[in-house]
Amino acid sequence: MGWISAVINKRISIVFNILLLLFSVFFAISVIEILLRLFYPQPLMSFGKYTFKESPDFGYILNPNRKSIHSQPEYSYEIVSNSYGFRGNEPNLNADNRILILGDSFGMGQGVGEGKYASALSQSYFSQKGISVDIFNTSISGYAGVNQLPILKKFTPIYKPQLVILFFCWNDVGVKKSLIVRDGYLFLGEGKRLGSIREWLNNNSHLFALIKRFYYLNLKKSHDVKNIGEKVQWLYNRADLDIALDYIIEMKHLADKSRAAFVVIITPAPLENDKVIVKKD
Repeated sequence: MGWISAVINKRISIVFNILLLLFSVFFAISVIEILLRLFYPQPLMSFGKYTFKESPDFGYILNPNRKSIHSQPEYSYEIVSNSYGFRGNEPNLNADNRILILGDSFGMGQGVGEGKYASALSQSYFSQKGISVDIFNTSISGYAGVNQLPILKKFTPIYKPQLVILFFCWNDVGVKKSLIVRDGYLFLGEGKRLGSIREWLNNNSHLFALIKRFYYLNLKKSHDVKNIGEKVQWLYNRADLDIALDYIIEMKHLADKSRAAFVVIITPAPLENDKVIVKKD
C-alpha cells in the first residue's frame, strides 16, 4: 500500500504547487495593478456598465432617459440620453429648421460634459438668438456607416431635416460590422463570455490597459503604421475606403430624396500630426 500513499502524496504535492503558483501569479498581478493605479495610471475605456443598450435597428444606442458616467484617468463626465437613446434634448419636430447629425465619438462629444459639446453649444446659440433651429444629434461612440445609414433611413421621414451633417472619422474606414452590447458592455462581436471579460478588464484594469497600449503600438509599427520621427502614416486599402464611401453615397441619396442638404465633415487624422495615406493596391 506504500506506493498508493506515495502516488496520493505526489498528486497532493502537484495540486499544492499549482495552487501556490496561481496564488503567486494572482498576488503579483494585484501588486502591479495597485502600483499602476498609484503611480502610473492608464487611460481606461470605462463607459459605465449599462451605458449602452442593444438596438435591433441601429446595432446599439445609449440607454434611453438615463444619466451615465464615462470616466478615464484624465477626465470624467456625465452623459444624459433622451428617449430615443441619443445624447441631448428631445428633438423638436415642429421647429422651423431641423438639423440631423450623424457621427461617432467626435460628433457625440466624448470627453465633454453636458451642454459643452458642439451640437449642444450650437443649439444654445440658436436659442439665445431666438432662431427656430433644432439639432437632433444621433452620434454615438463607435458608430460608423453601418449604424448611421439605418438611423438616417428611420428618422428622415419622421424628423424631416433640412440639413444632414455627417462627422466622418478615419477609424470608420473599412467598418462593416457594428459593435454589440452584451451584459451591459459594448464590444466587438466576439464570444459573449470573452467579450464581457475583456470589457470588464477595459473598465477596471490598468495593467490590462498598459498591455494593450504596447500591443497596439507594436501592431501599428509592424502592419498599418510606419513611424517617421514623431509623425505617423496611417495606411488604408482602397477596398476599405470604398466600404466607407458606399455608406456615404447611400446616405447622400437618402438626403437628396428628402430634399435635405447633405454635408460631410472630415475630422482630423487619427492622431495629432499624423498623415493619412491610401495604398494603391
